[in-house]
Amino acid sequence: MQWDISSQVGKTILIRKRREVLSFQLERIRYIICDGHYCFIFMADGTDARVKRSLRYFRETEKLDETCGFLHINRNTLVNTRYFSNVHLSRNKRTFYLKNEKKGKDETHIVSKRKVELFKNV
Repeated sequence: MQWDISSQVGKTILIRKRREVLSFQLERIRYIICDGHYCFIFMADGTDARVKRSLRYFRETEKLDETCGFLHINRNTLVNTRYFSNVHLSRNKRTFYLKNEKKGKDETHIVSKRKVELFKNV
């Protein structure tokens, strides 16, 4: 399976907070993690932002799905396929690695059992 990350170029997400509007370029978002009523957006430059939005908002309203290079790998994590480093799937482990240029090491995430089939073809 091949994901199209070219559709990310030049696109931004605007999120209104109380006194400001945050702007995120799709091609710079590494992953988004949901924690309760808040989502943490982790950027390629090592910064992150907390917004009061659900993961469903990003998937459905902002259309961050497979067609633009984002994968929903488990219940609370949405990753950008642009930053794939390695996918290691074994019988008991479902580990997903994202490359991190700033820190010089990979970050690990767990792939849900239902999403493992997506990665077997990668």
